[in-house]
Amino acid sequence: MQMTSRDVRTFTLTVPSAQSEERLDVFLSQKGLYGTRSQIKRAIEGGRIRVNDRGVKPGYRLREGDLILVVREAPVEYDLAPQDLPLDIH
Repeated sequence: MQMTSRDVRTFTLTVPSAQSEERLDVFLSQKGLYGTRSQIKRAIEGGRIRVNDRGVKPGYRLREGDLILVVREAPVEYDLAPQDLPLDIH
């Protein structure tokens, strides 16, 4: 099995006034930047998503001008080869 090295991508978002008071997890989910809300929640709890350089909860209410830091790792790619296994089916 061969695995590629992880590619880390970091980007920031500034919250506009129109999204003020919106939940962080909902905001990111609507932007489509990190997958499902469950994945976003795990990323927030794992410190891969921060607001104003500090950890927050997924339900954090955004404020205009908040700076959201998102760290995404590219998926790991595997080189899987099929195996010829003998099967005895009765």
